[in-house]
Amino acid sequence: MMVFSVLGVVILLAGCIEPIDFEGFYESKEMKEYRVFNRIELENKTYDDEKLQPGNGRILDIKSDRYYVVEESYKVYEDEDDILDILINDDSVNNINPTDSGGSIWYVNKDGELSSVSTDISMVNAPDLEPPEKERLLEIKGLDNKFSKNNNQIINKTYKIWSPAPLIGSMTFYKLTAPPSPGDSGGTSATSNGTVSYTPAEPIEGFSFYLDLNTAITSGNTLAVLKITTAGAVIVSFNNKILVLDGEGTTEYLFIETKTNTVTSADEIVSFKSLKVIIAGAKPLRDLGFNLTPYATDNISPEFAGAITIDPMAIAGAKAAGTALDQVFTVTNAAANGLSEFEWKYGEYTFTGTNASITINFANLPAGAEGLETTGTHKIDVKARSGSGTAASPYMYWYGHVNIIINDP
Repeated sequence: MMVFSVLGVVILLAGCIEPIDFEGFYESKEMKEYRVFNRIELENKTYDDEKLQPGNGRILDIKSDRYYVVEESYKVYEDEDDILDILINDDSVNNINPTDSGGSIWYVNKDGELSSVSTDISMVNAPDLEPPEKERLLEIKGLDNKFSKNNNQIINKTYKIWSPAPLIGSMTFYKLTAPPSPGDSGGTSATSNGTVSYTPAEPIEGFSFYLDLNTAITSGNTLAVLKITTAGAVIVSFNNKILVLDGEGTTEYLFIETKTNTVTSADEIVSFKSLKVIIAGAKPLRDLGFNLTPYATDNISPEFAGAITIDPMAIAGAKAAGTALDQVFTVTNAAANGLSEFEWKYGEYTFTGTNASITINFANLPAGAEGLETTGTHKIDVKARSGSGTAASPYMYWYGHVNIIINDP
């Protein structure tokens, strides 16, 4: 006589009772009840150790203010005797070698579904309810039961659910015009709660911000960095532990560290962390109660040889012939005064190019600059920068303009 015991349910196979093969046993009423009861196995990786509740094909009671990554591992068993042993006593799986194994990393999107694309990660949309009812309805969907059947195989899947811990450690801010090099000085800041802030002591125009994570990132494993924007997550470059930051404001970053399992060749998550970076506006100058002598220099505003006069009939003729009517505008004192980073504007329109001269085709003016062909006097404004950005030679900005005269036809 054979006896299969499943959670207190005993099936007797003896006498004239027709033997039950694997297919019949797996699809039996008792086995189906067992498969539903034997729910998903989880390892909770939230940093505050809040217990996630296992569910049948989904994870319930997740939080609406967190991001989640799911690490899936699977083992495949094909030997029929092994399969029956597992179905009768699932603890025996620990003593049986699988015929195949592997895994995947999934990112939970706004609908609580699994995605293989890292930039799909999002906080799960909360139903229009108030807590705690709201969060009771939030879930991660699309998971499989612990044991699932594929032909004559049993696939054992387990999951680790990760939400980010705060990135902590020492970091250095840089406000420079190019990525920092050895020897550059910056402002060091340490964080113990996953938030770091920086308020520049000088105006921020013309500068970029960089963050060297120093001791906060020490592992040599693979590290993916995502920046959370209003349009969704985007992948950002991360070279030599240095982040190129956005400008003024608050930005959240997610750091997903992985390594390859040498047995299954599948990627596994090592850590999942988050960091909020706050860059405040430049500090206002204080009234110290006495006069300060500013950095002095001669007036080196952009200069031109003179006004430019253009015949509207020449514009009309070039348009009719389909030819260009180019006019070059040049700042004559640029080289002598070290002017650079030019910005050319007509009203609200900014022309392409940052050199000391630009060429404008009056027979084919860009959208936003069409007014330049109308009769009258027009003004093109020019902004230029001097200095090297050091204390001895700070950046200074200079403004000038050139007049364009379109004669009466």
